[in-house]
Amino acid sequence: MFDDRSDENTPRFNPPNAPVMVVGLRHAVFLSPDGEIEELPHGAAAKRARSTRPILVHTPACARRLKTDPFPAHDLLELFAFVRPAQFCVPTPRGIALATGQKPCDDLIGQAEAL
Repeated sequence: MFDDRSDENTPRFNPPNAPVMVVGLRHAVFLSPDGEIEELPHGAAAKRARSTRPILVHTPACARRLKTDPFPAHDLLELFAFVRPAQFCVPTPRGIALATGQKPCDDLIGQAEAL
């Protein structure tokens, strides 16, 4: 049975210390763990993504948009599918926002902040 009680000896979940990346049609946005926002063209974003293992939604789609091979990433779509296997979710940052009860944003910066 699951016991939800915790104390100081219980291990805590720490999310990865990685930037969030959202890829648009013309550029990508990176949101660093300390809140710094950076907009990069696709070529520079692909290089950064390969070197930083970003948090993102749907690695194959992001790699296609960046015109690069798939790269290591923390894919929130995979996490969502594991945690809620029977719940439908559109494989985009907006889809994750809607599926988790958040207000979806149209701009890339807002989508990165929602993730």
